Amino acid sequence: MNTPLANDASSLEIGSRVPTPIPTGAVYINASQYCARLGGISFTTLARYIRDDPDFPRARYFAKRIRFFKVSDILAYEHLCEVRSAAQAIIHNG
Repeated sequence: MNTPLANDASSLEIGSRVPTPIPTGAVYINASQYCARLGGISFTTLARYIRDDPDFPRARYFAKRIRFFKVSDILAYEHLCEVRSAAQAIIHNG
């Protein structure tokens, strides 16, 4: 699945935004912050990413309904996406 997660603006898809920075020292961010980081996507799109990509970070629930995502999981997933993207570029460009 191709999601706009790269850290530099030149590799983002058309119409994507530069990711919102994670607050310094944060261990978790809430679903709204994560949606903003992913370019202002909706909660429905976030749910679709979670459903369709087994590597996408999983939410942790606090108070039975508030979704939070672990920052280390997000950063690991973003790194994985960058590696996949680089591998695809090597395959396609030789």
